[in-house]
Amino acid sequence: MNKNKLIIQTKLAMYEKKTGKDAEQLLKIKKSSYVFQGVLWTVISTTIAYILCRIIYTMLFGDIADSLINFMNNPLLLFRKFYDITIYTIMEGVFILIAFAIYSKRYYLKVSELRTYLNRRNYIESMNSEETTGQ
Repeated sequence: MNKNKLIIQTKLAMYEKKTGKDAEQLLKIKKSSYVFQGVLWTVISTTIAYILCRIIYTMLFGDIADSLINFMNNPLLLFRKFYDITIYTIMEGVFILIAFAIYSKRYYLKVSELRTYLNRRNYIESMNSEETTGQ
């Protein structure tokens, strides 16, 4: 067996084990939908994190510390001041920009890995067909 062929087959097997069905799904997904999914998860997670941090802060230093019942009746006390919404909007905008950059880069890296995988697989298939027709 050819040493180069063995090395390439090992790399193919490692890629298939690492990605599994993700490679096939990546062929079907456009960049915009891939990035949108990532940005959506970022928005959801940062919103939850901000609300939890704001609840903790308000419980320690704000109105909730004085009256938990007051907070339970009106949870919007967390955002009663204009700067609370402003801080959240600025924070969310920054995280959206970061997520867009990260998921765009990830998409291009995955596509690059997939193209390398397909090229290697085509090379192995062509070598296999040459071996079978040459005998």
